[in-house]
Amino acid sequence: MSITSVSPDGGAHLRRISFRVCTAILLSLCLYPVSARGSDEALPKAEQILEKSIEATGGRAAYEKLHNRITRGTFSVAGMTSKAKMTSYSAEPQKQYVLIESDTLGKIETGIDGKTAWKITTMMGPQVIEGEERALMMRDSRFNALLYWEKLYKSAECVAVEEIDGKPCYKVVMTPNEGSAQTVYFDQKTYLMVKSEFSVETAMGKLSIVLTPSDYKRVDGILIAHEVVQNIVGI
Repeated sequence: MSITSVSPDGGAHLRRISFRVCTAILLSLCLYPVSARGSDEALPKAEQILEKSIEATGGRAAYEKLHNRITRGTFSVAGMTSKAKMTSYSAEPQKQYVLIESDTLGKIETGIDGKTAWKITTMMGPQVIEGEERALMMRDSRFNALLYWEKLYKSAECVAVEEIDGKPCYKVVMTPNEGSAQTVYFDQKTYLMVKSEFSVETAMGKLSIVLTPSDYKRVDGILIAHEVVQNIVGI
């Protein structure tokens, strides 16, 4: 995957990196036991965890230097032998266009202009996205979304510490302005996001989605996950 971001002076910075996503089915096509802290030890506030995550991934100043991004990569779907190509264009404040090209799935396009969300697939043709799925696309398309979580979510609460792959993580429940709550796990030591769980009502029915990002590398001053495993299950 290559990511191009433009700085305020208009200069382009290009980094060449690799990207792999394993998933049951892309949304665009469409634990370990609790290791709780003792009751006498207070959990940190979600606001503190999210702010530390911003700092751990680069800091506000580094994020604010970036105004758009081009991401290129590949993804594989369970049961498919070939990989699909993916290109994503995003810009502030909430604009995004994603193109997926697959020998098996055909051509898939999704986009949002800050208001209207849409999808075009080889099988279904053009569609306007509404409801919870649109709300999710709105949140995901917010450029540098981590900086603006207070505008995207009406509440956030750290509810526990749980182990993910043997590492203690803060479990933060974030309730968006529209749609179902999202549970996000942050590594207690690095404050990097290691897991995200949420559900969304789509034209295909309600889906339960689990994202597991890893392989963080620095690009233009920001730590970005270069591998994401995405599991989607119908409810």
